[in-house]
Amino acid sequence: MTYEQQFVDALKSIFIGAKVEGESGYINLMKIKASYFEKGVFPQLMKDIDAACKPFEKGFREELFDKLYDFFQHYFSESGSIYFRNTAQHHNIYEKVYTDDRDVMLFWKTHMLYYVKTDRLFNSMDVEVDPPDGGKFFFDVSGMELKRANEKRELTYTFKSFRDGKTSLTVGYSEKGRKTKVDDILKAVKAKGVTLNEETLEKAFRVFEKQSEVDYFINKNARAFLCEQFDLWMYQYLFKGESVFNETRLQQLQAIREIAYRIIDFIAQFEDELVRVWNKPKFVLNSHYIITVDHVIARNEVTKQSPAKRGKAKGEEIASGDSAPRNDILEKLFNHKGMKDQIAEWIDLGMVDRKFKPEMALERDLVGDPLYPQYQYLPLDTRYFKDLELDILALFDDPSTGSGQGLDAALDGWLIHSENYQALNTILPKFQDRVKAIYIDPPYNTGGDEFLYKDKFRHASWLAMIENRLLPARQLLNSSGMIFVNIDENEQSSLRLLMEEVFEPENYVVPFIWTSRAGKSLTASMFQIAHEHIESAAKDKARIAIKPMRKIIEGGRFKDTKGEYNRELLRQWGGQHDRREDRPNLYYPIPTPFGKDAYPKRPDGSDGNWRCSKENAMKMLKDNDLDFVQDDVTGDITVYRKIRAGQVTFSVPSNMLNDVGTSTDGTKSLLALFGNKIFGTAKPPQLV
Repeated sequence: MTYEQQFVDALKSIFIGAKVEGESGYINLMKIKASYFEKGVFPQLMKDIDAACKPFEKGFREELFDKLYDFFQHYFSESGSIYFRNTAQHHNIYEKVYTDDRDVMLFWKTHMLYYVKTDRLFNSMDVEVDPPDGGKFFFDVSGMELKRANEKRELTYTFKSFRDGKTSLTVGYSEKGRKTKVDDILKAVKAKGVTLNEETLEKAFRVFEKQSEVDYFINKNARAFLCEQFDLWMYQYLFKGESVFNETRLQQLQAIREIAYRIIDFIAQFEDELVRVWNKPKFVLNSHYIITVDHVIARNEVTKQSPAKRGKAKGEEIASGDSAPRNDILEKLFNHKGMKDQIAEWIDLGMVDRKFKPEMALERDLVGDPLYPQYQYLPLDTRYFKDLELDILALFDDPSTGSGQGLDAALDGWLIHSENYQALNTILPKFQDRVKAIYIDPPYNTGGDEFLYKDKFRHASWLAMIENRLLPARQLLNSSGMIFVNIDENEQSSLRLLMEEVFEPENYVVPFIWTSRAGKSLTASMFQIAHEHIESAAKDKARIAIKPMRKIIEGGRFKDTKGEYNRELLRQWGGQHDRREDRPNLYYPIPTPFGKDAYPKRPDGSDGNWRCSKENAMKMLKDNDLDFVQDDVTGDITVYRKIRAGQVTFSVPSNMLNDVGTSTDGTKSLLALFGNKIFGTAKPPQLV
């Protein structure tokens, strides 16, 4: 293969890459990208190269392609993604972490990328298992339908034919939970006079499924990245690969640089478009509201009040004589054709029985109270009443502005179904700097969870995916907001480093340790792991306010003439007001049994303040409710308040979460709600 052909093939890989399955705007763009290369980039680039080579001898053209390939091959990936794919150590300008031999824990290869997905590429192939007594198979993927982007579906196999000692199987994706019917395949083969056992068939499946996985990324700034890397490469080549620089040679090197930059421009032009599309807020495909009956009744009555009270224009006719507000909207709803489906949903959820009639929600007794109060909180889902949705939402308009802000104020929750990175970017303008707390439970990257990754970059791909989502999450938090991230031992250490990078080290808060199970066995391990981690960080740690834990004392570790007691530090501990200058009136001396006064000192030795007034401290001293402990080395005196049985004490919360339920409790909660498990990693409500 000539250098030119080698380079052209590599260039095609970055523009066309491996086939991306599914249907989405991103995948459509990838198809356009391939067309852009074949019809636009490649013809123009070859013209530019012809022009650049014309002033020089024939051998320069091959050298040009050799040098271009030598550089770009390190950044061309099989998926068309642009990153440190394979940077050889002999180039010297790169660290060893950039090689392609092993995973990169701190994602040097992928930190400049948006993680899109990892997909498996399947090709038709022959498989032979345990020859000569096993079996020969042909797996046919020619009719394999595309799955949607990021959709997770299992493979299924069906018998196609048996010919010349080979079993042909058709491969497809599972639909509606459909599974491979192994018995049917075995029976079909047996009908051809051949005996095939299930173990051999399963081995053939496994061999076929060991096909390549490809990571798809978008470079955040392809032009800057490639230009920087090319300049480093060029510097290395100029100063270590050459010894003579005559005028012709300098012109040749300049031509190489100009063509390389031309290629980078072509690449970056489309990669920048991918970035814009990836980060652009998305259209809402479908939306509906769930509003309880009592809210509709209340808002309907407001709209039925005197127009004068609602700020109507002066002179507008005012209706009178209504003895009670009518429920026009509810009457329309209850007579709507969609009510049949709504009632079926209520019955399915156990909210009403089959005797329920819609008008029962409106019936009143003689004093005007609901006759069936249990039906006041039935949730009306506007998806069943799309033609009435605007009328329902209009009930929540702010009469004074007509702005509809009343609806936002009335909503007490949003449920968004989306690819989560796209959702975060779409809601960011509305919720930026407004969110008090974020709790996420991402894939743990165990290899057995739903997160796909290319084996070489297991940690790097995962970290790139998490970083892409932590950055907009930080923008959503308000100044005193916090984020909590569930994780287990597989990624806990790398997640903490990433959170410190995104939120700054000083805003990392604490690792919570959650007792999540009775214990699970690990392969090749002598220990049971019974906990998970919850890493936490703040937008601004100095502004968060953590409530102390309230506890009623029962018994105590210490004893005096008045009985048992526990100790509580009398000095203010932590928080935003523990310095002397914060509360100067709480800095005063307390007499001690050691012949000198005690003052409130912070751990760093600076002046602090007590947690109570001098008057209260003197009363506790008189009542023998203070304890004094002197350090044998420094002579410093620590003052404690005695907390006796029945008294209330407050303490700093612990990061050990031992009594907030387990994963089993989370599963039980799901079963109680839905009658089935739904998924296998449910967190208990108590923990959240």
